[in-house]
Amino acid sequence: MAGPAAYGVLTGDLVSGTLGALGALAVSGVSQPRMLGLTAVTATAAAYVGSYLAGRGWVMVAGVVVVVAVVSSLTGFSRASIEIATRALTFLVITTGLSFDSVEVVERFAPGAGWAVIVTLVLVAADAPLPKPRIRLWWKSLRRWKSWQYPIRLTGCIALAEVLGQLWQQPKGYWIAVTVAIVVRPRLDGALRRASERALGTAAGVLVGSVTLLWVPSSWWLVLTVGVLAGLRPFLRDRWYALYAMTMTPLVVLLMDFGHVTTWSTIGYRLADTVAGCAIALVAGYLPWCGVGRG
Repeated sequence: MAGPAAYGVLTGDLVSGTLGALGALAVSGVSQPRMLGLTAVTATAAAYVGSYLAGRGWVMVAGVVVVVAVVSSLTGFSRASIEIATRALTFLVITTGLSFDSVEVVERFAPGAGWAVIVTLVLVAADAPLPKPRIRLWWKSLRRWKSWQYPIRLTGCIALAEVLGQLWQQPKGYWIAVTVAIVVRPRLDGALRRASERALGTAAGVLVGSVTLLWVPSSWWLVLTVGVLAGLRPFLRDRWYALYAMTMTPLVVLLMDFGHVTTWSTIGYRLADTVAGCAIALVAGYLPWCGVGRG
């Protein structure tokens, strides 16, 4: 991730650098090397859709909800499909906060994702097989209530977040849905504890990332910070949910606001959006579902 960011600093093109780093973030930490290409393609497609819908008011709200509903319903193919889908949907929501032309976003996002694929393949032997699509099993799984829980949970929470962001007109309204996308995850066993930790980590990460930009540090310092945080993510991902969120969230904040002036009011809005997103995720995405029949 530090590579695209450094490129942006060296060339004086921070837009290309930050969008490229977002593309690298979408691919970094993929558990199976042979999933890299598919992850890069789906995340780039999601970035195109998200940036295309950005700024379109209620059309954006409807479009995001429909895409989330469709994509989340496809997660029954395999564990790999869950990982790919959750990444794509996260970046779908993130890119609705961009103010660039969708083609321009893809032209910069895709090379960053490709860069991450190449670096990962160089560093890791591609010896993990890509699971074959299990269409029949997926189709049968749709007869079970359990298979619909995650799509309904995520779609409902995203819909609430998008509507609230649209009604509450303020600069960082998209961050409510971003928070929901980070906090709501498929697993429900022990989920309330993990979700609470992830929510606290997300709020802390937003504060850290936003305050860092308040004093406008040097571009190279930000590149170093991005590299360090990106390196910590894979280590923390399956160990400490709160700390993982505290690394993931500042990364997104730094890349979304890289090169922009941050004010205390902006920090206040983003924190308020984070609290709103966490509340939606916990109250609508977890509490009603804990103890629901698992058949």
